Amino acid sequence: MILVRTWFRTKWGAASTVVELLKGISTTLEAARRARIYTDLSGELFTVTWETEWPSLAAYEAAFEEIRQGDEYRELMTEIVDLVQTGGREYLLQRWPEG
Repeated sequence: MILVRTWFRTKWGAASTVVELLKGISTTLEAARRARIYTDLSGELFTVTWETEWPSLAAYEAAFEEIRQGDEYRELMTEIVDLVQTGGREYLLQRWPEG
């Protein structure tokens, strides 16, 4: 299993808006992707983290290639870009427990 963790450092006070926009994107994913959204309790202020689970990196790449083509995704990402200062993405391989 692959965990994709994307984080956004938002502009001052914009974290709640980014959370709502990510909820919109998350609804386009099938439930098996177990999308989760977190906000900071400590550390860097106004950090939003979005996690999704995938059976493989290839499955993630194929799904997001399709999603990126949609107008809804493009509109949501255009809004998010205006609210974010920086961000990053991690791809994590689940090692234990297996399956």
